[in-house]
Amino acid sequence: MNKILINTIVLILLSTFANATLFSAFDKENRKKSNDKYNEYNRTGWYVGVAYHKDWLETKLFGVERTYGFGLKAGYDFMDNLGVELRYTKSSKGEQILRLDKSIGIYLKPMLHLSQKFDIYGLLGVADTTIKRVRNVPNNTSSAIDLSYGIGLNYNFNKNYALYTDYLILTDKKGSNCKLSVKQWNIGLAYYWAKEKKEPKKAVKKAPLIPVFAYEIEPIYFDNDKTFLKSKSIDVLDFVADMMQKYPNLKIEIVGHADSKFNKAYNMNLSQRRANKARKYLIIKHHVDRNRLGASAKGESKILRYKNSTKEDMAHSRRVEFEIISR
Repeated sequence: MNKILINTIVLILLSTFANATLFSAFDKENRKKSNDKYNEYNRTGWYVGVAYHKDWLETKLFGVERTYGFGLKAGYDFMDNLGVELRYTKSSKGEQILRLDKSIGIYLKPMLHLSQKFDIYGLLGVADTTIKRVRNVPNNTSSAIDLSYGIGLNYNFNKNYALYTDYLILTDKKGSNCKLSVKQWNIGLAYYWAKEKKEPKKAVKKAPLIPVFAYEIEPIYFDNDKTFLKSKSIDVLDFVADMMQKYPNLKIEIVGHADSKFNKAYNMNLSQRRANKARKYLIIKHHVDRNRLGASAKGESKILRYKNSTKEDMAHSRRVEFEIISR
């Protein structure tokens, strides 16, 4: 029965250690997400605890003896899943002949967070165990330094306090002529110098700056007294839409122009309708935010002059231009 119990404890301890090590070393991103999900506080650092303990001493000569007492512990957690712990226990009561006088042990402590409230941990280290004979006989104390291991459970009340219980094998020596086995059960309260987890500052992503070529967007042209968008104009507007999707801070003023064939009032209205037509296409077709698009009219105030002919002047004056006003 004892062998089955010991093997079970060792198996759980090794599994806990393996999980803690894998969590810590090979999956940092997932470990962070898991710990953020289950823990609202950061317990890396120092902690102390006090416990009541019950011991079972088994010898070949006297059989099983029971002792009771109190113990202290202090530890330091290097990370969420790994720490080191020092323990001291002292017994004040015993049965019949033998009792555990005191024990001092140092342990490696792998941990696994089951939930925000529950943690399972293992203990693996070395303990110096002193046994005392209750009867007054010469050489009434003896000590043994041996491998010590165990398994435990934390119940977290809040970020500072936790109730813990664990089961330890302090020593387990067996031979043909002698046998000494000391097992210990602890239940106690621990205090952690914990800190509230601080949310990491999120890096503000700046929108990429618009390259120089984007400042020279090709104008689009219209037929005489028309606002109809030509196929070449559609290509230019699709390019403008792609630019605005790529650069979310980009704002554009769409400026309409007209030639001088009609009166100034009519030309002003015509150039405004041309600007509105281009703006509407970008909003409806490409779902560009209307607040990023302006539309204004210049009428015939900026007619383009060419040396060749008045007809060419008129054709190039019937246009919509794109002015970048914010990037």
